[in-house]
Amino acid sequence: MKKIIISLAVLCIIIGKSFAAEPIVKLPSIPDIAVLELYEDSEELFAMKVLEYYQYAVAYRAQMQIWNPGEKLPAIQQPTLDELTSTDVDIIVKYYTIARQMNGIVTQLPDSESNIEIKSLRNKLLACALEKEEGEKRLFESQLDSKHLSIYATKWKHFISIIDSLVFSIDTLQLVHHDNLIELRRKLNKLYLNQWRHYMPILSASIEGYDIFTRSDNLDSKLSVGTTISLNAAMLLGLGRNIEFYFSYIYPKFISTRTRPEFYRLPGDLIYPSGDVKWNSDMYILGVKGNFPEIINHENINLGFKFGGGYFWGDGKADNIINSDFQMHGGVINSEFYISKFNTLVPLEVFIGYTGFIFTEPLVLNANAFRLDLGKPYFHSLSFGMRISLWNDHCYDLLD
Repeated sequence: MKKIIISLAVLCIIIGKSFAAEPIVKLPSIPDIAVLELYEDSEELFAMKVLEYYQYAVAYRAQMQIWNPGEKLPAIQQPTLDELTSTDVDIIVKYYTIARQMNGIVTQLPDSESNIEIKSLRNKLLACALEKEEGEKRLFESQLDSKHLSIYATKWKHFISIIDSLVFSIDTLQLVHHDNLIELRRKLNKLYLNQWRHYMPILSASIEGYDIFTRSDNLDSKLSVGTTISLNAAMLLGLGRNIEFYFSYIYPKFISTRTRPEFYRLPGDLIYPSGDVKWNSDMYILGVKGNFPEIINHENINLGFKFGGGYFWGDGKADNIINSDFQMHGGVINSEFYISKFNTLVPLEVFIGYTGFIFTEPLVLNANAFRLDLGKPYFHSLSFGMRISLWNDHCYDLLD
């Protein structure tokens, strides 16, 4: 009999802990100072650690907002670019302190109605258990006759039926609480995804490859690499989220075919057995694009489109040939399709694009006695690459 009473008491304690107000995610302890100093050696690890504690703080704040929808909650400032790149451990401590404070507020949230009812049922269960134990004690100590034993047996059955009823009620409330917890997690996940879906890249960088088509029998190109810095002018100039400026650098490599066998050779010149000349060049592009970021959105995956134009310039020289050069000037038109998924604190995009180079001045390749005049050609290219956002901001704050 005592074992049954002890088991009921343990059951009540476990039920009480299961329905206590707890944070939706557990905040780990901050590393010691020796480990923190390691983050000063890596900007990437440092930024990830700061954003990790910022993510905990946002999750706790969202939990409080769903738990008490009408209550005004303090805003949580997003880490700035200077903070993410400062590698000062005080920044990590700052955002850990914010997350710990929000964690403490969550643990002090008032009990829900289902929790209060469970506690009331638990008190009744304890009262019944104590009454049953007292009845058993009197039964064995007084050594009552069979009539009294029959009466207590009836009471015992009555207590058992009450306990069964209470256990059934607790199981029902547990099921309801479990469903409510699943719904809370679903809302938090939706809130988190919507928060990042409406974030807008302000400053981004990309690396890409170019396959340039010269449309000439005398000039060909190899696969070229380049990089681009893009600045969304929305927050700076008030032009909306659909306008961005960009600067690109491309390292094209060309191969020209000599039109005649004779070639004036200076000391140090290298004449290729094939009769071809290899050219290295630097090309720069400055332009503006229109950005349409959500043509298609499916499960937080966005398909976007960009279209724009600009001006390009550059120069180049032949490989190992003295007194060789050429100049490039003209306009560009470009377009691209890109896919992005903002499901992390570091948004990434992959893209494929088209670029047309419209020369406004003749393209003349000079290499000693060799001269190739292509007039004012039109080059076009296919590009592909990956872009990472360096500075983000959201269109509106979903949590305020």
